[in-house]
Amino acid sequence: MIGAGEGDGMAPMFDIFATLPDGSPLWLEAVEGLDEARQRLSGLAQARPGMYLIYSEKTGGVVERTSDAPDASPTPETRRN
Repeated sequence: MIGAGEGDGMAPMFDIFATLPDGSPLWLEAVEGLDEARQRLSGLAQARPGMYLIYSEKTGGVVERTSDAPDASPTPETRRN
């Protein structure tokens, strides 16, 4: 069975989360395409400094996150084996 957005020409979906002070994630929105997700992440971080992350629905992992520093830019995630 093909899920929504698969095989129909749509870009993959990504979820954007804020990280709360206790470390738990707070879902903010879902966007289509990694470029759009990166733009939203950058805009959120500039408007309201904090920790944010992009989660890939396809891979089930964090793709990118921001630091809590006000001038920090998003950084790609690296996997450790």
